[in-house]
Order: sequence, then structure tokens, then C-alpha cells
Amino acid sequence: MVRSSTNIQIPVTNYIESVNNPYGLFRTLNVMGCCTDMRGDIELYCGNKSVVFPIIENGTKKRLKCYLKNALRNELTSQYLSNVNTPYLAKEAWLKDEIYVYDITGNSSYRDVSIAEWQEGMTLNTAIKRSALMEDKPRLEWLYGKFIELSLWLLKQEWAHGDIKPENIIVTQDGLTLIDLDAVYIPAFAGDNTDEIGTPGYQHPLRDRDYFNKSIDDYSIAMIATILGVLVLDTTIYDKDKGGDCCLFLPADIFANRSQKYNDIKHTFIDNGEFGLFQIAEALLSSTPDIDNIYNLVCNLQQKPITEIDQEFVVFNKCSKWGYMSESGEVLIEPIFDTAHEFRDGLAAVNLGGAWQYIDVNGRQIINCNWATKIKHFSNNLAAVEVGGRWGYINKKGDMVIEPQYEMAGNMRKKTGAALVKSGGKYGYINQQGGWIIEPDLEYEAALSAFENKL
Repeated sequence: MVRSSTNIQIPVTNYIESVNNPYGLFRTLNVMGCCTDMRGDIELYCGNKSVVFPIIENGTKKRLKCYLKNALRNELTSQYLSNVNTPYLAKEAWLKDEIYVYDITGNSSYRDVSIAEWQEGMTLNTAIKRSALMEDKPRLEWLYGKFIELSLWLLKQEWAHGDIKPENIIVTQDGLTLIDLDAVYIPAFAGDNTDEIGTPGYQHPLRDRDYFNKSIDDYSIAMIATILGVLVLDTTIYDKDKGGDCCLFLPADIFANRSQKYNDIKHTFIDNGEFGLFQIAEALLSSTPDIDNIYNLVCNLQQKPITEIDQEFVVFNKCSKWGYMSESGEVLIEPIFDTAHEFRDGLAAVNLGGAWQYIDVNGRQIINCNWATKIKHFSNNLAAVEVGGRWGYINKKGDMVIEPQYEMAGNMRKKTGAALVKSGGKYGYINQQGGWIIEPDLEYEAALSAFENKL
């Protein structure tokens, strides 16, 4: 018996007959038949290039993968990944000339298969939908954390999955496992093209068969991180009547500026001070399928909190955006802000997308001031804010403790607890309760002198 050309396609129905044949059409495997569902139908999962059967082999449930088309690239991929020791992949073995099957021309031959232990669990797609519908925030936080861990590991590899989507990730008791490796890139494929360009809902619109390298997972990782990140903050953004895939918006829609949900998600990140997630969401507008600095962007999502200010935070600018770094040059908060002021009293005033807020040393939003037109730094636990052309003062809870009424308001002085304000065109000084220390009947220079003389 000669091995037929692997270029000739095998129908799925022919594989079903061979796998389920009671006489056994395998060379080495002791397959006891296909698994069936509650209705007695054979379980199988069919893709463009392969079909997967859950089978029982020597009393153990396993995943048998049979190939519909040329399997040479799959064989090289399987051999390469067999040397990757990680819980993120199920160990598989490549078996040459293993299953006897008929092709579409009616000729029979033995064909290669791969076999691996069956991964028990639901897909990430199902887990996300169920958790969102049940408003299970702790579960969503766990899924989000595990996905970030998986992403950071994958981005450091020399290979790429090629079709990252929630349906291709299994949620186990301990974490996440990648499945469906038909679109994988490995170093041996450098310079090649591919027929597998991933699922459109998770891929950059410009990804085509010629874009085939280790960066093909960048965009889908950013997409899923955005979806999980916003659902942790607000499960109501998930459409409860939506079936199928858990994707919240399509890449083509955001590039055409016709996705209101995408814009709403970015505002949710801003309002909650999740600037790392805002940056990931912004990266979905990358001009190319690869995302610049994607590893660091994802790494920022699991940045360990700074519990104490034990170093100086220096404001710096990069590409017209502002962030914070240490005196030694280490980036502490990524440059994503349109405006950023120095830290005072443990908080800094920043503006992102036209919205003012105060952040802590971890870059987390502490006070949302998107209703203010201007804000100043905290001093003596109070900060001056402008609302409707008038200035008042808020405390660190964000409460307005001195109502907006002044034409100008300075910072509360550390030693005296007094602030210079302008009222009725003249200047004077108030205390932290808003009472007058010096009535507003002086010009600016005179007010400065009067205060120094009095206090």
C-alpha cells in the first residue's frame, strides 16, 4: 500500500467512517470509537484544514486530529511545539500513516494524524459570556488575569498561534490552554505566506496571507484584553441578547469610526482610571497588524502597585504624551496623558481625552473630575477646581467643600492654610472653610504684600 498524495482532500464523512469503524482502521492506536453527545450523535469539531474527534484510546479520553488537506506544515508545527514545555499547550504526538481512509477520488491510503490528551473545560468564549450574563465580576477578574499571563508568555516566544480568539482557548481549573494550531507560525516558516489569516473579529483589517510572522498575535491579544478589561469594570456593556461570539465590536468598524461601543469602552477606561487598558484599546487603531511595544503594553496591565512614594516622580513627554518616571529614568507611569502635573499630597492632576482627574502613584484614578474645565494640585488636602467659569475647592474624596464662586483661586498654603482668591475683580484671602482672612478689596500686588504683613 503506497501513501497517497497529501494534496488530495479527505471528506469529513470519510474520516467519521474510519474513526468509528468497529474493526479499527488505525495502525497503532487502540481507539474504542468516537465520543457521542446526549443525543447519540458523534462529537466532532471541524475547521478549514482539520477535524477533531474526542475519542477513547486505551481507556483515556483524547483528542484525535485528522487533516483534510496537505498536512506537511502541521507536521512541522507539531514537531516544533513538541519541544515547548508549557501548561499553555496540550502535549501532542504526530503519528505518520496512522489512519486508513478514502479520499475524494475514491482511493484509499494511510494518513497522518496528531493525538493529545483531551482538555476538559469550556472555551474562554463560553466562560466570558456566562460570567458577563451572571455579572460574576470575580470570575471575570480571574479570566482577565489568566489571559494576561498567557499573553505575556506567548509574546516572548519565537512562534505565534495565528488565530487567537476566545473560542480557541480552553479554560481549565488551573488556567488557560491554547487549542486549534492550524494557523501557527514557527521560525521554519519565515518568508512564507499562509492561507490561514485568523478570525476577522480578532484580526487587523490589513492582515493578509503575506503577513506571516511572530507578531501575528499582537492584535488579537489587544482585542481580547480590551474585552475582558471592560467587562471586569462594567458587565452591562455586554449585549445580553447577543449569541455566538463574545466580541463586542469589529475591527473594521472601529477603523471606519462607526463603532459607538468602542468609543464607550475607551471612556469607561478613562472614567475608571484604567489608563493601561485605555492604551491597549487605543492600540487597536494601529496602522499595521503588528502593535509597537505590545509586550510592555500588556505588561503594564499587571503592574505591581507602588504602595509608598519612595522616589521622586518626574513628569516627562514622549510623542506629545505625558507620563512619569523616576529620577534614574525608569518609567513609572506610561506617557498616555494629554496634560500631567506634578504629584502633590500623593496625587497628580492629569487630563486624558479632555477629561480631568486625579491619579495616585500607581496611575489609578482616585477622583474623576470630568465635570471640571480646569483643576490644580492638592495642598493641605484641598484642590482648586474650575466649574462654569468659577473656582471652588474639593477635598480628597472629591466633595466640593467650598462652592465655585471665585474668578481665580490659588493653592492653599502649606503653613497658613490660606489661599489667594479673586472676587468682584479684587483679591483677598480665604481659610480652608471659605471664610475671609483678608477681604477682597485689594489689587493683586497689594494683596500679596498685605498677606505677608498680616501673617
